[in-house]
Amino acid sequence: MSFLHTGKILEINLSSGSIKIEPSAKYTERFIGARGVNAAILYEHVETDIEPYDEGNIIIFGMGPLTGTSYPASARTEVTTKSPVTGGMGSSNIGGFWGAEAKWAGYDNIVVRGKSAKPVFISIRDDTVEIKDAKGIWGKDTYATQTLIKNKLNDAKAEIICIGPAGENMVSFSCLVHRLGNAAARTGVGAVMGSKNLKSIAIRAAKTKKKILLAKPKEFEELCAEALKALQAEWFTKEFAEWGFTRWVDFFGKKEYLAAGNYRNYSWDSWDKERKSSFTKLWEKNRYKKYGCYGCPAPCMEHFKIRGVSETVISCCFYFMPWALKMTDMKGFVELGALCQKNGVDVNSFMNLVAWIMELYEKGIIKDRDTDGVPMKWGSRESALKMMDLIVNRKAIGDVLAEGTDAASRKLGTAARQCLMHVKGNPTYTLNHQAYKAVGLSAAVGNRADVIRGLGMPDINQRCIQGYIDEGIDVELVQPYIEYYTKLAQELTGLKGEHLVLPNVYEGKAKIVEYYEDVIAISDLMGGCKFLGPWFDMPLTPERYSKAYSAGTGVEISPSDLFMVAQRTINLERAFNVREGRTRDDDTLPKRFFNEPAPDGEFKGEQMHRDKFEKIKDEYYALRGWDIKTGFPTRKTLLNFGLPEVADDLEKWGKLPCV
Repeated sequence: MSFLHTGKILEINLSSGSIKIEPSAKYTERFIGARGVNAAILYEHVETDIEPYDEGNIIIFGMGPLTGTSYPASARTEVTTKSPVTGGMGSSNIGGFWGAEAKWAGYDNIVVRGKSAKPVFISIRDDTVEIKDAKGIWGKDTYATQTLIKNKLNDAKAEIICIGPAGENMVSFSCLVHRLGNAAARTGVGAVMGSKNLKSIAIRAAKTKKKILLAKPKEFEELCAEALKALQAEWFTKEFAEWGFTRWVDFFGKKEYLAAGNYRNYSWDSWDKERKSSFTKLWEKNRYKKYGCYGCPAPCMEHFKIRGVSETVISCCFYFMPWALKMTDMKGFVELGALCQKNGVDVNSFMNLVAWIMELYEKGIIKDRDTDGVPMKWGSRESALKMMDLIVNRKAIGDVLAEGTDAASRKLGTAARQCLMHVKGNPTYTLNHQAYKAVGLSAAVGNRADVIRGLGMPDINQRCIQGYIDEGIDVELVQPYIEYYTKLAQELTGLKGEHLVLPNVYEGKAKIVEYYEDVIAISDLMGGCKFLGPWFDMPLTPERYSKAYSAGTGVEISPSDLFMVAQRTINLERAFNVREGRTRDDDTLPKRFFNEPAPDGEFKGEQMHRDKFEKIKDEYYALRGWDIKTGFPTRKTLLNFGLPEVADDLEKWGKLPCV
């Protein structure tokens, strides 16, 4: 009998049509769930001779042990594959209701293999799993797809995850979309699904909804209630529920955490003028309601309806787009947000690449003829909409961009390449990688080749909270957060001084990045939301997770055990990437961050100094137990985390350090 876990992995082979069930225990015993189990399955089944679009690549959907239970804010699903963006382990995380439905249908993980000869979708209804013809659905956007499939299944309550035209056309940075606003966005998981001719997976546990068994149900429910009460008492919970990230992003801008115009400015006058006033009008007139995931007391997304444009849900890094494109037209911004959702395009990659093209146009490196006759002017709604069309439909320069950063830079030449902002092929987030040293380090060393899964927050959060104080909020509401971040930085590093939370200080940043990678991984293993954990000094801590997991499974696990599994997962992800060719040299940043000082603002003149950057990279490798010279995990480290077979495998490939 399985407690908290379902004990089952559903495997669907699109080439043969075979459907089978495998036990999940051998994975969950070592990796708990979701991100950890996905990484283990991918490492075991996808080797270096399999390319991202090959039939032999797989795509894995992993639900955490808490997903589908009454534990608050545990609605996340991990999606993992070999990435067409980085060539390494591709992973993305999505919220909403799909993961809970998958658990109720009886599955810890769903693995899709092979490639269909024609467009199909998968229907999982109760105990029946079918591969169905996607005729009439292929070619439709993600909004229409979900409606069409519900009609085809005669089930309005089916939970659906799908790709749009971008995924069908194998745009390398395409994503998966669920409902409105939920996306598994990064590393090209949508393109891999498109390469398999798989449009969607629809799940409904209608008649045979599997009850998630609990070893100690009364204790587990008490812990759920305790966690919910703690969340409801937090000021951040109320802020997310009322404002989402809208005010937060304002302070990101004021504290020069965001970059404008392809990272050439950190101070942008229009932020406080046209953009802000335009957004206020949009918010007051067109915000329809708040929108959140299953079991979340802090719905952080905004549902907008605009006549003649469409409706969409916007949150988090969607709000970075005006900065990236220097865009003050907020109606156009929401229109672009809706199109990213409908087409199934990763918004971060899209805004990064469009900003790149706008800089190239400004410098005369590309002309109107390259962009179907439309000038690529900063802030232009028409320019951004044209790039959306060109990329999704792979026309003109959009066909090059759809192939990814490497293909685009080779096609457009050396001058263009110098302006392209990416890490290991993954377009960077529109964040200040120069002044904020933890941002730069986490982007460079991250297993996903971006910043989000290791983003150290003490400097960012403390400065943004100061923004609230500057605007007159009651200091007593937010003072505990300021004190927490100062204290945390000192406790983690063992160092003294308030300077540790300054963004442009290198000291201690390696330890801060390592810690945040670990706690974010714990949330990902459990199926929880990182926003409501230590990332924002919120109550869903490793201590709470360990108690809930222990009560749910009947197997005692401590917070230190959770950190051990998180670190095991991070080492396995690193080993996969090393096996695929990643080295220390790949753990770097765009040259602009090293060579061009920040031109304006509070941090004018700031840049990432290469020697200091390499030093904190050394410190990070040492903390992880990785070889300083190569960045490879050592045998000792892999053995410490219970991965002897991985050490042997890396040795076979000549990727095990001789230390």
